[in-house]
Order: sequence, then C-alpha cells, then structure tokens
Amino acid sequence: MLVILHNTTRIVEINGTPARVWEGTTETGIACYALVARIVCHVNDAEPFAKEMDVETLPSPRAVQAFPPRIIQPT
Repeated sequence: MLVILHNTTRIVEINGTPARVWEGTTETGIACYALVARIVCHVNDAEPFAKEMDVETLPSPRAVQAFPPRIIQPT
C-alpha cells in the first residue's frame, strides 16, 4: 500500500507522547490520517528535512476531531 502524507500544524498527545497529525490519501484515493510521534532521517538530511517541515505545513484538518478522545488529547 502506498500512502502520500502531508504534515499539518496539529499536534496531539497519544499516551503522553506528542504526535503530529498528517493527512493524506492512499494510492486508490482513500483519505486517511496518520499520527506521527517520531521521524528519523540520516543526520546529513536533518536540516533540509526540518526546513521542508516548516515550509510545507498545511492548516490543521477538521476531520481529526473524529478521533475518539480516549486515543488522543490536543496539545
């Protein structure tokens, strides 16, 4: 399965751990969300990656409100 994700400005907490909300679609067009707590890249790519995160951040999605409160807590 291929999922194309875009980061958003929304940060939630999952079991005490902050996670950024990413929104996207599968290769067949199904909308989905990912709650990403950590992303690791090669040390040489860390600065360019951080710059891309700052530039390409989308507004927070409304659909994230559909997650049950027991799973996430907004921060």
